[in-house]
Amino acid sequence: MSHVFMVHIGPVQGFIASARRTRDLWFGSWLLSALAKAAVQEIVAQHNGAVERLIFPALENTKQLQEQISDADISFPNKIVAWIHKPPAELGQAVRDRIHARLNEIRDAAYSKIEGDFNKRIAEQQVADLVEYFWVAVPFTESDEQNGRYAEKRKRLEALMAARKNTRDFDPVSWGDNIQKSSISGQLESVIPEATYPRRNSPTYEQDVDELFNKYGAGPAERLSGVDLLKRHGMRGDESRFLSTSHVAALPFMQRVIGMSTPELQQSWDVYAEQVPKKVCDSEQVPVDFAQSFFARTDGGLLFMERLIGNHPEYQPELETAQKKLQAFFQKVGIGQPDPYYAIVHADGDRMGAVIDTLAKDGIKKHRELSEALNTFAQQVHGMVRKHGGALIYAGGDDVLAFVPLHTVLDCVQELSRTFCEQLSEFKDEHKQSPTLSVGVAIVHHLVPLTDAVELARKAEQLAKGVKDKNALAIIVSKRGGGAYEVKGKWGEVDEQLQNFIHWHREGYFPQGAAHELKALDLRLSVDPSYSEYEVLQKVKRSDALRILKRKRVSGGEKAVPENVITELQKIIEKTDGLLGTSKDSHAFSLTILADMLLVAKMLAKAQNMALGEPPQAVSASKSEVTI
Repeated sequence: MSHVFMVHIGPVQGFIASARRTRDLWFGSWLLSALAKAAVQEIVAQHNGAVERLIFPALENTKQLQEQISDADISFPNKIVAWIHKPPAELGQAVRDRIHARLNEIRDAAYSKIEGDFNKRIAEQQVADLVEYFWVAVPFTESDEQNGRYAEKRKRLEALMAARKNTRDFDPVSWGDNIQKSSISGQLESVIPEATYPRRNSPTYEQDVDELFNKYGAGPAERLSGVDLLKRHGMRGDESRFLSTSHVAALPFMQRVIGMSTPELQQSWDVYAEQVPKKVCDSEQVPVDFAQSFFARTDGGLLFMERLIGNHPEYQPELETAQKKLQAFFQKVGIGQPDPYYAIVHADGDRMGAVIDTLAKDGIKKHRELSEALNTFAQQVHGMVRKHGGALIYAGGDDVLAFVPLHTVLDCVQELSRTFCEQLSEFKDEHKQSPTLSVGVAIVHHLVPLTDAVELARKAEQLAKGVKDKNALAIIVSKRGGGAYEVKGKWGEVDEQLQNFIHWHREGYFPQGAAHELKALDLRLSVDPSYSEYEVLQKVKRSDALRILKRKRVSGGEKAVPENVITELQKIIEKTDGLLGTSKDSHAFSLTILADMLLVAKMLAKAQNMALGEPPQAVSASKSEVTI
């Protein structure tokens, strides 16, 4: 008897996010995808290579299956749906065995590269307990398909999976002990002997730190579990290198330097790089396919001395000496220093559940078509992110996580949204609406712990999901000094307004301190809507806001802001709803939201100026005043 069969492999978000290094974050995502690929392979193998048995993900033929399985840049979703002819219990066990065999293969390859002793028994048990594997099945015959019962069966399947995931297996922990916990997750025990860690007052401290790193890939303050070691050493080699957050933050500066490269600049950089200890340079490299002219394979982290000393404290004296050469390089470049902020993009499809439910009424064929469209989009994401200088963590169906530099992030997320909508335009829910993409962007300091940064990106994505009818963009900026601000709105509105503000910032059209003046004005004139003079105060607020933004600014204050810009600003300020949002009262306009949008645009404009140079008209103005 045939069944509709669903597999879920986890954990997902927590496992991926529990990482201190970007490489560990990427590997966590890659590992779950590799296990999903193993599950898909087993399902197909159990049906004599019939890939058409797969519903999610849907594949055209065996060749496409093999190509996607062998491509590390293509992610498979952790939820798999297939129409099977094998007994579900038998297939469920076979898939479980295949997943664990693949996990053990990856684990053994990783652990074989560890030169030091560690508690391998506990490490292997921790890895074995890592995977959550659930399967459910519902009878589904050819007759059911012909009689249009797929939607009913699919609904039952989802309900069973939800119930199974909420039914926890509470087995006794076989590896627990009263020893140091992992400094990454804080949950699993460290498996590296404590005696291996260097003592700060030891005369051989530097050599001990080197030995610890060479044997385990660990820093002196890192306690690593078996899962951490798996992430740290899995696929170790050049193919597993990944961009650091510092490199992504430095990309606008690096792009500008490449564009203005001279032999003198190259010599200045080479002098600095030669001063950096070789072991530091060797550990601060990007993958071959991210190599650039001028900097070659050097990670942008070398442009942030604070990070280098923090990551390599054993070389602090040598690095402090090298810092003088770095400052000399910055002076020779003459454009300042790299901005220490970068963006994390987290995107997720809207109305996917409703569309899946609606399409189910037309049978498996429609679900396979939707799956193929999602698969096509996911394959395109890697190229889009790379085109904008970013690095993709994963793209599974409608779910995307990536690191992108500030000067290209808005263009990147606009292209992601546009491409997603184009790929899925033919699929509708019961209200005749196609799926859209909501995107959250977190702009964070490159030294913020990676787990916190990824969590902020997820918060931004949820902020976008909170916009009515979704199809939205949300950006959260978290300043290291404690300040934070956010913007959100519909695609085609908030992103276009940000593009305008970025352009006006780069042209120097905004007066100094305008954003902070708008916030102060909003706070000063904010009253309860029941106040008798409420409407009068709103008019005063809008009038004063326009006055602030109209102050002469261009060319050092000698030239007025163009009339077309003033007209657009007036339209924005006169809005009482829509684009920039409102307070609880529909008539109250929040200048604070406008101010936050100006501040976000300022950061992105600054990054574009760093990467591309300031527009000629804005150069003289920027020398006489500080912008917002």
